[in-house]
Amino acid sequence: MKKETFVRAVLALAFGFMLTAFLAQGKTLASIVRTGMYFSVLFVGYKFGAGIGAVAGTGCGIIETIWQGDLSVMGMLCLTGVLAGVFRSLGRAGSTLGFLAGAAAAGIVYLPQEIDQGIVEFFIAAAVFLLIPRSLCRKTEVRQAAVRPFPFYMPGRERTAAQRVQSVSDSMEKLASTFSQCGGTSFSREPDEFVVEEGIPSVSGGEIALPLENLVWKGRYEECREAVAEGFKEMERILSELSEDIEATEDISDQYKDKIRRELRLRRIKVENIMILEKENEKREAFLTVQASGNRCMTVRELAETVSRTVEEKFLPSLDSRRIVTKEPCTVRLIKAPGYMMLHGIARASREGEELSGDNFTFCSIPDGRLLFGVADGMGSGRRAFRDSEVVMELAEQLLSSGFSLERAIRLMNAVLLLKDQEQRPITVDLAVADLYSGVCEFVKAGGVTTFLKRGREIETIKADGLPAGVISRAEPERLEKQLRDGDKIVMVTDGVLDALEGEDKEETMREVLSCTSGENLQDVADEILHYAMVSGTDCRDDMTVLTIGIWKA
Repeated sequence: MKKETFVRAVLALAFGFMLTAFLAQGKTLASIVRTGMYFSVLFVGYKFGAGIGAVAGTGCGIIETIWQGDLSVMGMLCLTGVLAGVFRSLGRAGSTLGFLAGAAAAGIVYLPQEIDQGIVEFFIAAAVFLLIPRSLCRKTEVRQAAVRPFPFYMPGRERTAAQRVQSVSDSMEKLASTFSQCGGTSFSREPDEFVVEEGIPSVSGGEIALPLENLVWKGRYEECREAVAEGFKEMERILSELSEDIEATEDISDQYKDKIRRELRLRRIKVENIMILEKENEKREAFLTVQASGNRCMTVRELAETVSRTVEEKFLPSLDSRRIVTKEPCTVRLIKAPGYMMLHGIARASREGEELSGDNFTFCSIPDGRLLFGVADGMGSGRRAFRDSEVVMELAEQLLSSGFSLERAIRLMNAVLLLKDQEQRPITVDLAVADLYSGVCEFVKAGGVTTFLKRGREIETIKADGLPAGVISRAEPERLEKQLRDGDKIVMVTDGVLDALEGEDKEETMREVLSCTSGENLQDVADEILHYAMVSGTDCRDDMTVLTIGIWKA
């Protein structure tokens, strides 16, 4: 007997059994329809799971509610559909028992009359379900759409705004964490360290004597108010600029999306959505929701190249975008390729006798096609100085990434250093932010030594007379701006390097050293400068750091 014939025979027997049972009970057509609905709930719950079973139960319940006018029936059938799906792992018998148990429990509590009249219909539906061939009710896994985590599922404008606000929030959290560690040092209360503060009367009519350290701390806290207030002003500026930026952004997707869809379809990439945004400064970014078809995969870099050819403008994958397009739908972010690229080299040496250098450096990308780089020199050397300079670099990266200006960022870092400990431990900070689209570079110095700019055979100096961070609250960092050109090299050093050079004019000696370094490899240049500084001095009396940066047209 063929399989199809066998299936038809079993189905005919099942429905015949159901019809015979109804005739024996004297049931009407309404009962047959009701039994069919009960069977559907059980069948769907077993085959597709609890979620779809609940939907089937609710749908059948709505029909019976309209029929009978009792909402409780809908709740009972929804429950039976859920239980049929919950117990599907136990096989058809498990689903059937769950289905009948749910019907019995709900019926006894809410619909005793309904369960008395319809118990036979539930059992007949269950019997038919158990009799049908296994091939007709194989379980099907319903794949849920994956919830894409923030920020990849959001439309372009909203995603950009959410990222910026989240970045500001992270900066504030970092600042709060750093401030919470301040002021933990206990004060001594020796008699000779007490002073009298005028204008504060005591109960006995005299004046209150306060510890000298308390007055010092009181003054430092008051001095830092302005710096903290500036931080909140900077937050207000960032959010205002964000609002203006969103309003000024234009959606230009309609000009290109049909061409992009055609090009990607040829490469078996399905495009669900395209959004291309253009800002006032002509910086463009594209958001594409894509997925690969068949066995095809594509790197996001290949995707960017295809988009670039289509719109006749070079795009690159953003740093926060995924790297491979697979069968799973995903949203990738492409940004307009900047006009310049920057690389760096780093060479460091610890003070003699110390395992850890007190210097730190940074070289990282920040939003809007900019690059942050710089060095920080903690007071002294060793682990304590390293931790101080590390805090400064971490705060700089976090604040600049969230949109703070360089000057405001250094003022906030200055406030943190003032409150960090009872003992003042100033740090020299030398930071710069380069715009990779325009080539303009902003330098800000807080006690940092001279920076050198090598342009062909010419060597320029970038220097400023300013106090290190962590000395006084009203210290104003010096700001300078330079237009960088193709092939320029920037050399940042800490004071240990300059101090180790021979001669009275250390800057002139550094010029001579740089004029002798003609290689294009930035790491080699950094190594040569550090080597010369180390062999010039009798020993390594201070931590030394050399950061070399090169800029070229992309």
